[in-house]
This record gives sequence, structure tokens and C-alpha cells, in this order.
Amino acid sequence: MADLCEGQPHGEAVLKRLPEFFQVAAETGESGGSSFQEKAVDEEPTDEQAREWLLQYAANMLALSKLCDCEDGVNGAGDPPELHRSNELDNSYGLTISFFSDVHEDKFGDNENPLFYLTEPLYDSGGCTYIIPCYVLWPINCGDSPLDDPFKPAFELWKHGVDWAINTDGQFHYRLPSDPE
Repeated sequence: MADLCEGQPHGEAVLKRLPEFFQVAAETGESGGSSFQEKAVDEEPTDEQAREWLLQYAANMLALSKLCDCEDGVNGAGDPPELHRSNELDNSYGLTISFFSDVHEDKFGDNENPLFYLTEPLYDSGGCTYIIPCYVLWPINCGDSPLDDPFKPAFELWKHGVDWAINTDGQFHYRLPSDPE
């Protein structure tokens, strides 16, 4: 990975995030190789911690929406959003800012950076969630954005196995790894 990032704009910052992702996502096999499977959660967060990450992430997405003058951000989740611990997760709107790649990257990001092409591999290896490339590649996409690290709370949720979505009722629904499905 170091060879891939070396010499690229923001390559060092991206390189620092990649091991953080791979430590959670990659499972070493018997032959020494790695495979990307459902990750094991070492330490389940408390309900309070999960709620804190969810609220911080929602606030970050609202700020990102306002910064990009886009209404799709937290679309109906409320400010602050209502949080419900439940199994009713309808991932039709999972709050990975759908406009992020279009609006924010066009306004602030560096689409010419070759590291941008890590988006799809990170998406696939992270369990088909855009949280992973948004977090790992934030250094190349932040540009002049005043937001420090808006996808960090969502990365923490993913890393700790917390599932969440904004359901059609406009509320955050989430479940901890130990909650029954």
C-alpha cells in the first residue's frame, strides 16, 4: 500500500487510515493469506457510545449538507434526530451521504488524485458500505472544507458492528451486535 500512496497528494494521510481499516476488515486465513469476511467485533460499544456516535455523525452530515448547499444530507432525520434501538433497519436510506461523491468532491475534492480509484475496492471490501471509502479517502476529498473528519463516527460504528439506518419514518434505527436480528 505504501507504494500506491507514495508521492500522491495526501497519500501519507490515506496511508495512515488504510491499516486501521484492514485491521478490522481482513481476517487472516490458515494459509497466511487474508480474506474479507464478516468482521468479528472485539469490543461491543455501550448503547450510550453508539448513540453518541450516531448523533455526532448526523450532526456532521447536516453540516456537510449545509456546506454543500444540498438538502439530501440528513433528509428527514431531524435536528437532532430521534434514535431508536430496534431491529427495524430499512437500509433504503443509510445516511452515507448519497450526494457526497457528486457535490462535495466536485466542490472540494481531488478527483484527479489516483487514490480516488480506491473508492470501489474499499466499498467492496468494507461490506458494501460507502462509509469506508468516505472515511479512508477523506484526506483527498476534504479540500478547503472546514469539517475535520465527518465520517469518523460512522467508521467507529462500522468498526464496532453497530448497524443503523434512517427508516421511512425519518428516524434513526440502530442495533448493537448482540441485539437479536
